[in-house]
Amino acid sequence: MKISYFLCIIANVALVVLGQVLFKIGVSKEGMTFSAAGILKIITNGYIIFGLLTYVFATVIWFYVLDNVNLSKAYPAQSLCYVFMAVVSVLYFKEKISIYGIIGLVLIISGVIFSVRA
Repeated sequence: MKISYFLCIIANVALVVLGQVLFKIGVSKEGMTFSAAGILKIITNGYIIFGLLTYVFATVIWFYVLDNVNLSKAYPAQSLCYVFMAVVSVLYFKEKISIYGIIGLVLIISGVIFSVRA
């Protein structure tokens, strides 16, 4: 896989993670209720709107990746979302991660390396 394609996958992953972080912040500020008023409140929240826009950009990049990279290599690389999200969760949201969580993340990284090099 060309490095430029891998960088596009990393950009896609970063945007997906950013979108999720924005969603988390948005719903944390508003609270989430399954009512018309609650849903309207969430979808008009600036964090949620910006999170959706990051998803749009991530999707455009993903289309480019899909056009140029075998799906069998590109899709496993997108599993890095789990790794980056765990790091952001620990650093930004001050969440705890267990030793089993760390082992799982190492296995994901190993799987991505093996899949991309295959």
